[in-house]
Amino acid sequence: MKKQALLMLLFLCSLGYGQASGSNELKLTLQFDWKFPVEKIKIYSFEKKGNYLEKINCTTDHSTNSITIRGSIHYITGVNFPTLVCCYEDFVYIDNSPIEKNKLFYFITNGLQSVATDKPFVFTEDVGVIEIKRIQKEGSYDIVINTYPELIFTPMNRIPFTNTTLRLK
Repeated sequence: MKKQALLMLLFLCSLGYGQASGSNELKLTLQFDWKFPVEKIKIYSFEKKGNYLEKINCTTDHSTNSITIRGSIHYITGVNFPTLVCCYEDFVYIDNSPIEKNKLFYFITNGLQSVATDKPFVFTEDVGVIEIKRIQKEGSYDIVINTYPELIFTPMNRIPFTNTTLRLK
């Protein structure tokens, strides 16, 4: 009898634990200072388990020096939107030899599974990191946007990196 009760409890527990998931449309615009022309920028997304891009389309607008990312994203509740890294490729000369120099811009989310907005996020020489946080406040959520000059100023526990990136085109 005890074995049957234990088996029944295990069976009910296996039904009770689940993971919510969903899909959302994705739309965001990353705008850059004119010092960083968009034709020299490549965008990478950190791959993470539980949150992946189902389809993606990046459109470059030279008149505003921006890149709009549209598509759809599948997520498991509780897994943040993947961190995006924009790489501006340039060259410097040392001893008359060209050396590649990359400036990295980071788009980090905390507490958001997807992003859809018409307002552009603007990167400049002084804004290299944009962090969006969802904060619970009295039964609702507030969205807070923080900017930092460099990644070093961002608390490390809020930077969700992995070892694998996807290049968005």
